[in-house]
Amino acid sequence: MVGQRPLKSSILVRVQVPEFMSNKSLFSFGDFQLCLKREASRKVSSPEVLNKIDDTILMEWLSLNGDKLFSYPDKVESFLELINGQFGQVAQKTMIDNSVWLDQIVNRINRHLDCSLGILPSDFIVVFGSRNENRINRAIELWKENIAEEIVITGGQPFNQPELDNESDSFLKIALRAGVPREKIIVEDKSLTLMDNVKRVLNLLEDEGRDFERLCLVLPWFAQYRAKLAFKMYSDRDIEIRCADVEVSEKFSREKWSNNIEGVNAVMKELVKLALIKKYKYK
Repeated sequence: MVGQRPLKSSILVRVQVPEFMSNKSLFSFGDFQLCLKREASRKVSSPEVLNKIDDTILMEWLSLNGDKLFSYPDKVESFLELINGQFGQVAQKTMIDNSVWLDQIVNRINRHLDCSLGILPSDFIVVFGSRNENRINRAIELWKENIAEEIVITGGQPFNQPELDNESDSFLKIALRAGVPREKIIVEDKSLTLMDNVKRVLNLLEDEGRDFERLCLVLPWFAQYRAKLAFKMYSDRDIEIRCADVEVSEKFSREKWSNNIEGVNAVMKELVKLALIKKYKYK
């Protein structure tokens, strides 16, 4: 069941956005362009799925920052500039606002992003790379429960973080130590972003002639919708997608994300990325 936002106290407590967040861009247009250039190539097979993205949620949320409803500018760089300029104030108001209206927005966001359904036997378990080992541990649990015979690990070098290990290499070592045979693991180790994860996984499975009708995705609740959407966008087959929940810290939970800056940051990024896909045809 999708978590509901706890009602806040009727006493307004002023929360300051930490300076390191208020001065930091939510998105760099330069990094965005660089990622696009480095992502794998793959044709969008099902553009109609974009119509399922509810871009009005972000519009209403950003309207916290003024009297008028937020509207999307024509150019993507203008959109990202607006987001970067407004994020700090919107985040602060989200954390201190105790109105029923904002509670409704938060609960709409939860329902839109959360794709956790009953897990069914699948052709592959697909786990998205991260520094958080909860993801690969969850994938291993599902493999031991016979949800699928094979695990696909996807994730390359974290973007602009050369000091960190390759994500798929780290996950592979953990899976092998847990007893998953190497021949039951497929590794994709070049992807930079979630959309790149999906494109490269589909390319890899198709290049190897692997057949699949159902995938079980392993990633946090707030990124599930975008991952599911991407598989639907880029595949010319009718794939059934099931998403397995991954344990996250309380500040990123469905119930508490709107009460802290890190949670607001993570969830707003997801809505912005969905807007980039729908409104600006980021593919």
